Amino acid sequence: MTQRKGLPGLRPIRERLELSQAKLGALCGKGRSEDFIRHLETGFRDCSQTVQRELAEALCCTVSDLHGELTDDRLKQIFRAYHLKQAEEAGAA
Repeated sequence: MTQRKGLPGLRPIRERLELSQAKLGALCGKGRSEDFIRHLETGFRDCSQTVQRELAEALCCTVSDLHGELTDDRLKQIFRAYHLKQAEEAGAA
């Protein structure tokens, strides 16, 4: 049996952005639930490249960010990019 490892960078990014698991699931759409996000964070569930790209796009990070150890500087960059995107989308609404 292959050991699952989930997305170790997902939780630190989500927490830095102050998103709940439910909110992140909603941002990704397609009925992604709080349980789905929790399972990805804990390694209980693996996900496809498509889902990884959707998460990365929603969080303004790269797929490799979701798989790796993140420095505080990288988390700050993601934070800025995410909030800039949110501001742009709010201005366009």
